[in-house]
Amino acid sequence: MPRRKKAPPPKKASRGNTVFLVCAILLLNGLALGTVLLILSTPKERHFCGNWLSRQVSGLGRWLPRANSSSPQPTRSQDDEKYYAYAGLPVSVTYPYAISTFTNIAYTVGYCEVRKGPAWVAYRLFQPENRHEMEPVSLPLRADLRTVSQIRSDQLAHVDFLPELLASANPIGICYGKDAWKETFLMSNITPRHWRLRDLLWNEWDNQLSRRMTSRFREVWVVSGAVFPSVAVKIGPGIAIPSAYYHILLVESEGRPKIMSFLLPQQPAHQPGKQEWNDFLVSINELEARTGFDFFPSLKNSNQTSLEARPSPLPW
Repeated sequence: MPRRKKAPPPKKASRGNTVFLVCAILLLNGLALGTVLLILSTPKERHFCGNWLSRQVSGLGRWLPRANSSSPQPTRSQDDEKYYAYAGLPVSVTYPYAISTFTNIAYTVGYCEVRKGPAWVAYRLFQPENRHEMEPVSLPLRADLRTVSQIRSDQLAHVDFLPELLASANPIGICYGKDAWKETFLMSNITPRHWRLRDLLWNEWDNQLSRRMTSRFREVWVVSGAVFPSVAVKIGPGIAIPSAYYHILLVESEGRPKIMSFLLPQQPAHQPGKQEWNDFLVSINELEARTGFDFFPSLKNSNQTSLEARPSPLPW
C-alpha cells in the first residue's frame, strides 16, 4: 500500500510581512479613533486631529511598495559639469559688485556682500528613483557663516516684504533628501519678497517644479535670481530690495536644450482674472541686459543666439 505523502508544512510569514501587518492594524485603529474624535471635537481640536491624521497617512505611504520608475534615475557626481548647471554657472559681465560662490549639496548660490543677498541660485531637479517624502513644514532661517555679512532672519523683518527662499526647498528635498532640504534655509538663499508677489504666483512655483516639470522631463536645470534697480531701497542693515525676480528653466528634448525664462516684478499690477506664467515670459537676452550676467556661457554660439533671442512657450 503506497505511503501517503505528508502535507508540506505551512509557510511561515516573513518577519517583515508580520511587522508591516501589525503596523497597518495599529495605524488603522488609530485612524478610526481619530475620525471619531474629529467628529466630536471643537474646531480647534478638529484642526489638530486633521494634521495628525494627515501625518499618519503620509507615514503609511512610506511603508507601501513603490512602482518602479520607467526612467532610470539620472545619476551625476558633483564633479559633473551638469550637476548644478547646464552649460556653466552665470558669469558676471556688467554686474556692479563682486559675487561670492557657495556650493551646497543640491544648489550653488552667487551671493553679493554689498547687497547682502543672493544674486542667483542654480540647481538641477530630476525624477528620483526613491522620492524623498518631505513634511509640509519649514525650518528656522539660519545665518550662513560662510558670508561676511552673516545676515540674520530678524534683520529682514518688514511690513511689506517677507523672507522667501530663492532655491526651492521642497523640490530639492524630494530629489536630494533632508540634508539638502535643510540647506535651503540658510540666509544666503533668502531674499525679501513682496507679499503680493508671493500670493499671486510664487506659491505655485514649487508645484510646477516638483510635479509637472520633473514628471515630463527627466532633468530640469533651474537658475533663479534677483533684478535690482540702479538705486535700490534698503532695509535693516543694508539689505537691498530687488525690483523683480527671474526664473530660467532649461530642459533637454530630443538631445537639444530648450529654455523658458520669466521675469516677475516685485509688485505685480492687479489685473482682472488670474495671471498666468505666460504673462511673464521674456527672452534670455532681456534678462542678461537687466541683470548683468551671461547665462549658459558654455553653449555654442549658434545655439546660444537662437535660444536666447526669443521667449519659449511653456511646456505645461
